[in-house]
Amino acid sequence: MNTADAIKEKRERLHMTQKELADAVGLGKFGDRTIRRWENGESEPKPLEVKAILNFPETAPFKNPEHAKYTMIDLFAGIGGTRLGFYQTNKVKNVFSSEWDKFAQKTYYANFGEHPEGDITKIDAKDIPDHDILVAGFPCQPFSQAGKKKGFDDTRGTLFFNIKEILKEKRPAAFLLENVRNLRSHDHGKTFRVIMKTLDDLNYAVSYALFKARDFGAPQNRERIYIV
Repeated sequence: MNTADAIKEKRERLHMTQKELADAVGLGKFGDRTIRRWENGESEPKPLEVKAILNFPETAPFKNPEHAKYTMIDLFAGIGGTRLGFYQTNKVKNVFSSEWDKFAQKTYYANFGEHPEGDITKIDAKDIPDHDILVAGFPCQPFSQAGKKKGFDDTRGTLFFNIKEILKEKRPAAFLLENVRNLRSHDHGKTFRVIMKTLDDLNYAVSYALFKARDFGAPQNRERIYIV
């Protein structure tokens, strides 16, 4: 196989665009043009460049543990940051994930070797696998101090009720919900009371806590609320 075909096949196995591969191997601002020329046979990469591409890892670093004790689903998954914490216990297997942003989906695949399902509003709760733990960092823009703070008047704010329907249908033993600190005070506390009452009406024992990123070694003061 010639170099051009080898690079193209490698990129396709990685599910990357030319731009994404160029960024991944550090080719700079116009690296996608360079990759395009290499794949078209218009120019030849240097041996070190070929090595960097062909040796780029294809195996996801955070695959499900083989002998997990619990199962989870990962909603509004982003690139899988919350799932990573469960992965690190070596006791939790993910059986379903949902994320509608196509770029986040690609990064999620690189991290976990799985393509998340798309828009959760188009997925019937009955079709989601049974699981022990529901994890959801549901969209925070409707409640954020930096946003317009429309709350449940914003379409994204109603996504909490998709979580409710899944909890009602699948009855997992536990859940972890994450959002911005302002969720607690949004609309004079009404939004948060609705959420807590909804979870309580589903017969879950519910509690919450606020954590700052700086308390866990990150160089920022970002605060998040966690509801369990």
